[in-house]
Amino acid sequence: MEGVKHINGDYLEKLIETKDMESKEYKEIQRNMMYFIAGSNIKYFYTMAYKGGKLFL
Repeated sequence: MEGVKHINGDYLEKLIETKDMESKEYKEIQRNMMYFIAGSNIKYFYTMAYKGGKLFL
């Protein structure tokens, strides 16, 4: 769960709505996640969110 500390929740919410991989929100989340996994032993990484009772991965 340490990765959650590196994600701006407002940015993730906006990204879930827009699905815009060119947005500043996406790029910041990506940059923060790359920093988080750099030098670690993490093999797989994903985010997920609930919206309207549905899970999005």
